[in-house]
Amino acid sequence: MSNVWHTITEPTRAGNLFSATATFPVNTRYFDGHFHGRPILPGVAQLCAIHELLGAALPLLGSTGFCAGFRRVRFRKLIETACSLQLSLTFQEGSDDVAFVVTLADEVCCEGVCLVGTPEPGLTARDSYARFEPASAVAIPAGGLVPHRDSMLLIDEVLEADEEHCLVGSIPRESWPATAAHGTLSSVCVEVGAQAAAALAASIAGPYDKTIGVLAGIRKATWNRPFIATGRPIRIIARKTQSIGSYGVFTTELATDDGFHAEVVLQAFRATLDFDFSETPLSA
Repeated sequence: MSNVWHTITEPTRAGNLFSATATFPVNTRYFDGHFHGRPILPGVAQLCAIHELLGAALPLLGSTGFCAGFRRVRFRKLIETACSLQLSLTFQEGSDDVAFVVTLADEVCCEGVCLVGTPEPGLTARDSYARFEPASAVAIPAGGLVPHRDSMLLIDEVLEADEEHCLVGSIPRESWPATAAHGTLSSVCVEVGAQAAAALAASIAGPYDKTIGVLAGIRKATWNRPFIATGRPIRIIARKTQSIGSYGVFTTELATDDGFHAEVVLQAFRATLDFDFSETPLSA
């Protein structure tokens, strides 16, 4: 198995515009288990690359901030092969919002807004971890409910589920994407949340039925720390909050044993592995 996720060039700057190139080789681990039988570069791969570019650009502007989330993210093109993506960030004077665009051969793959936060002296737990405790001790392995496998299966077990919510447990590992000495980039909360949402959908529709969830957009994703600690248990609650045609809107919250960590509100739709993605509303 490859140890490569992606590589990214040093940023170039033209005024308030920063650019770089992220390369995802044919053996990128993002294709391991996302998905078996239909390798697709996950949306979180693009977000992690943007996260890294923002982390390199902020010090050049004299900022001590970090990537604290995203909003109004739209995924407009599915990527199914090795590629080099062009990344760009546009800073605005007096604003913590940074517009980003990811392109492939001049075609927009993803666009949205990065949120810049400042480090906090201590944890600001919005909720007690006790709220994320299951009502019973019965757990179901997550691999039977979601289509993710190998390197891209990031949730371990479903602790409880009904038609309204799903509580998932996991332990971040060094094998996770975007993981280094400090831990895992908090952008990976987007993928963890998406998998918790997939487990919720499966708990309603039945076990994994050879369909996949396609991440179409992120209304907002915020976190209070730049990294998820490796080796410490996390819990994720997913709720389906809205249905819009073929889309579902899911709100997911992630907590560690020392407090609330992240909230992700995402849009996704369900499709079969052989679905013609050119007919999806991704570009709408």
